[in-house]
Amino acid sequence: MIDKKRSKCLIVALNIERNDLEKGTDDQVQGLIDEAGKCRVPVVYTSVRSRLGRAFTGKFGPRISVVSIIDYQGYVDWTEEMFEEWRLAKKRYDDL
Repeated sequence: MIDKKRSKCLIVALNIERNDLEKGTDDQVQGLIDEAGKCRVPVVYTSVRSRLGRAFTGKFGPRISVVSIIDYQGYVDWTEEMFEEWRLAKKRYDDL
């Protein structure tokens, strides 16, 4: 569930596996993406699950499918730069 008052960004891995089970991982991630769209929370598609896990938990971290950024205090410059690059990439994609 996305808290539209708190969540600033949703980061999603590119290699989420299909799951034939109802309410599997892929269905849950798609639900989060849909909810983020309704709440106007930016969704950034990024690296693979293993690298996303390492980025947040260290070298031997678990595979992570989705991360919700709630507070990026202390990383404002980096985050604004990421959002600007995201906007440019989204515009280029929409222009295709």
